[in-house]
Amino acid sequence: MSDALSGLVVAAATAVAVAGIFYWAGRVRKRKCEALRELCRRRGWRYEPLDGPLRHGHRIGGDGWTLEAVSRSSGRETGPGSSDWDHVTLWTAPGADPGRGTFILGPVPGGARVLSRLAPELLSRFLGPEAAGMRPYPAGGRLEPHFVLLAREAPPAMGFLDGRSEELLAAWPASQPLVVRSSPACLELRVSGRRLEKVEDVERLAELGQSFLRN
Repeated sequence: MSDALSGLVVAAATAVAVAGIFYWAGRVRKRKCEALRELCRRRGWRYEPLDGPLRHGHRIGGDGWTLEAVSRSSGRETGPGSSDWDHVTLWTAPGADPGRGTFILGPVPGGARVLSRLAPELLSRFLGPEAAGMRPYPAGGRLEPHFVLLAREAPPAMGFLDGRSEELLAAWPASQPLVVRSSPACLELRVSGRRLEKVEDVERLAELGQSFLRN
């Protein structure tokens, strides 16, 4: 076989393999969308796919809350083997609640002891700019090994969350880094670096958010 013919055979095989990968990925994505649609139909939630050349994901709406899981790209080339895609899942309840506490709960390497020694700019990098005006406190109970609490005042001795919220947070998977931001104006749960699309992951985040609304 000549070099030219060998090259054509390799190119054809590569094209078939790439087409197969895209076909398989499309079928997997379609199955995930169908599963989410069924979840929303069963739970009475609204489902909206988000598609475009520089973003894809989904938006789910419930009673007073929205969950948006999106991957976005700037469209810029970032070099071989690299990607500029950004993935995030955000659950929000924008309605005001004067009785809702103001705090940030998030995973920070080293825990509260290390966090208390961080400069304000590093706190902002970990947990957002509003964290710079807060102090770290023990999260308490089952949350202590997993989360650090930042607040403007010390939390009540008996804990600052009800049992269901604490139970869900204690069981939260470490592979999905979660930050909870609460204030009278808004409640936000953010999973950075992940576009949650499995039914069990989406349902877990929605249940956690709703448990805060019931507090």
